[in-house]
Amino acid sequence: MMGWWDGIFGAAVAATCGCCCALPQDAQPNIACGGETVARATVSRIIDGRTFVLGDGHEVRLAAIEVPPLPPPNVPNAQSAPGGTASKGALDALVGCDEVVLRQADPGPDHNLDRYGRIVAYAYALRDGTELFAQGELIASGFARVADRIGSKTCAAELLADPGGQAWPLGRSVL
Repeated sequence: MMGWWDGIFGAAVAATCGCCCALPQDAQPNIACGGETVARATVSRIIDGRTFVLGDGHEVRLAAIEVPPLPPPNVPNAQSAPGGTASKGALDALVGCDEVVLRQADPGPDHNLDRYGRIVAYAYALRDGTELFAQGELIASGFARVADRIGSKTCAAELLADPGGQAWPLGRSVL
């Protein structure tokens, strides 16, 4: 077992010699939005612009974003915020029928279940061996906005760095 002094010495040597090689325990990618992997599954159905169902029946709610609501069903000429249907279509294009990796929004033993039993997580669609960050793509393309509650400051900074990632004005509720 390596002592704290050996760790400091190793870091100093690496910094001095310009070594950029990662140690085996540091092999995980640095992901600002999301902690541990909660699940890896296939999306079976899209409910709205930030909610979908996995193949095993679990509902997933995307963390850190807000989208316009869908128009009410079976109500002719119903007024709703523009873009609810477009947001649903964008989410379907991103993750519909694809395999996704879900990462924890906040640490905890319940895997971030909300009061309705949905998994609240960051979703990454698997495309050609890479992970495509669903929330980031929805924000960048203008189909979602950054929510006022985000798990970490680094994730908030990453999401707000995009010009389309402005938070909803205070006092305005979209859902």
